[in-house]
Amino acid sequence: MKIFIDDYMICCMQFFAQAGFPCPALRNPSDHFLRCINSDFDKVKATLKGSMKLRFEGSDDPLDKITTAEAIRTLVDFYRTSQHSYAARQKVDEMSNVKGTVLEAGGSEASFLLQCYILTKRSFINMSRDFGYYWLRLVIYIVVTICIGTIYLNVGTGYNSILARGSCASFVFGFVTFMSIGGFPSFVEDMKGIFMLVSGYFRLPHDIPKPVWRYPMSYISFHFWALQGQYQNDLRGLVFDNQTPDLPKIPGEYILEYVFQITVTRSKWIDLTVILSMIVIYRIIFFIMIKINEDVTPWIRGYLARRRMQQKSGDTTIAPDVLTQSPSLRNYISNQK
Repeated sequence: MKIFIDDYMICCMQFFAQAGFPCPALRNPSDHFLRCINSDFDKVKATLKGSMKLRFEGSDDPLDKITTAEAIRTLVDFYRTSQHSYAARQKVDEMSNVKGTVLEAGGSEASFLLQCYILTKRSFINMSRDFGYYWLRLVIYIVVTICIGTIYLNVGTGYNSILARGSCASFVFGFVTFMSIGGFPSFVEDMKGIFMLVSGYFRLPHDIPKPVWRYPMSYISFHFWALQGQYQNDLRGLVFDNQTPDLPKIPGEYILEYVFQITVTRSKWIDLTVILSMIVIYRIIFFIMIKINEDVTPWIRGYLARRRMQQKSGDTTIAPDVLTQSPSLRNYISNQK
């Protein structure tokens, strides 16, 4: 890598020297290249033009005698007739020919799926390089899952385990998912807190007020469908002890229907299908919002700007040719006499 940089720097210094702008001694070559093409140095030179140092000390730097625009023009003219230009054109011609056919510029040749794959791969690479965002969070998740597993170890099928199983599922699909999307904006964080409240654990599904919170908030909540499916996956087929041994045992289907108020006729696979469809639908909505922000919003702003310009051009005040002056009261009375 060092050899490549040194060769590249030597080549650049030779090019600038042949163009008439050699790098002075004791000057960084990169600073010299920037000095040749950056017009901000003209302002600095104009400011220091009247200093005593520049009056008595001469300078051999050719850049002190011309402006940056003239230096750029000289460099461009020299490049057009240099060997570097010929080599670059030859390289472009070689890259433009594949199997004897000249490639035509028709936009991106990558398909939509390939673009999604490349962007997703880049995103994973960038996240995996961030220790605090990726690896530290992964370690925290592992620790949290170990804590959940040890706390609810051997929960059993006792009467108290009914509430314990519900609490475990609510914590996993509520707070753990709350942590998993912590990189989203603040308004998304607030929406997660609302979706947790209508998930069916803090307030049972039949007790949630219908106008807004049950329809549609609970049904568009990820936590609602996740809890419904997890309850069925965990409790269906089990038999739990009652409060006292002389009472009959409680089947899991009874707990699903009358304790957690879950529709047992709906399969857990339907809940999983709804969750997977949310992944697709929410991303489509997000894609539409991006397109609206990129295409529709600028068009609306342009339309409003054109309307304002038309209104300004149409609002012209036309002064009358002759301003009629109303007669005075004294003249009116004299005329009546």
